[in-house]
Amino acid sequence: MLDRVRRWSLCACVGLALVAPALALAEAQQFTATAHDLKTGRVLYTEQYDVQVENGRWVSGSTRYVLASGQQVAERKFDFSQDRYVPVFKLEQTDPVYEEGIARIDRDKVEIFMVRDGKRQTASLDRVKDMVADCGAQAYVVDHLDTLQAGGTLRFTLAVAGRVDNYALRASKLADVDVGGVAAIKVRVELDSMLRLVLPTLELTIDPKSRRLLEYSGIANLKDPATKRAYSARIVFAYK
Repeated sequence: MLDRVRRWSLCACVGLALVAPALALAEAQQFTATAHDLKTGRVLYTEQYDVQVENGRWVSGSTRYVLASGQQVAERKFDFSQDRYVPVFKLEQTDPVYEEGIARIDRDKVEIFMVRDGKRQTASLDRVKDMVADCGAQAYVVDHLDTLQAGGTLRFTLAVAGRVDNYALRASKLADVDVGGVAAIKVRVELDSMLRLVLPTLELTIDPKSRRLLEYSGIANLKDPATKRAYSARIVFAYK
């Protein structure tokens, strides 16, 4: 079951089409995130982001996944030009060899794929209201922070390339927290079904003032080469 929903990783893109503060002009931004093992705290890898931001919105970019040794083990490229919350994207990992992504977005369909053990699976999903995918999940949450702050619950559909399917999710505010002197809110994201009682949830810690993701805890989108299962990680973001 754990593998069934590992792609919530909400990308640990985790990086979010709208985690940057509003900007008047398009510009390039670079920042990093460090993934720690959820149980031991051991550093697993870093995520190196290079994104184009226009009017506070990610429009395109890439993420490099690098081990402590300096070895790059994966890269993702994403493009939000067609949809604010559903990017065309491709994630490629070299060890284990694995690919997933969204190949195409049409008016009514989202074409997703996954390649594992040399076998390619594809699906054409209906493009429904409040649909998100990959990094767009965090972007959706950030765009609706006022609803969460007021005690409301968000409900949306996540297209999961790693499962070649989609899932109904819900998000709610857990608490107000302090992160290094920054007043932030912690948000829980979980399946919007009874399966949430047996499957792990995700937690996002967001600075509502800057609209930036500060921390992510849950199933990551990178696989452990030893087990070929997705890491469970606490990912801490550092902005320049």
